[in-house]
Amino acid sequence: YTISNAGAMGGSRYSTPIITPGQVAVLAVGKSRWQPWVVNGEITPRFIMPFSHSMDHRLIDGAVEIAFMRQVIGDLEQPARLLLEQ
Repeated sequence: YTISNAGAMGGSRYSTPIITPGQVAVLAVGKSRWQPWVVNGEITPRFIMPFSHSMDHRLIDGAVEIAFMRQVIGDLEQPARLLLEQ
């Protein structure tokens, strides 16, 4: 598994990370920034960090990958819950 930090080089949009030989999956992280976001029907500023994820479907089922990314996103949105989980 590889994490590519495109945000460190100024990348702020989504990309399609390429899986190279020997990799099963790669996660590209873009540059975090404030942008308008709709929350409960209201437009509010939110700190957004774009992610892009590619994986080898021969080795990882798409449903498993979706569950994994939901967990990662949830943990980043609510980091305190990582301290509460046992």
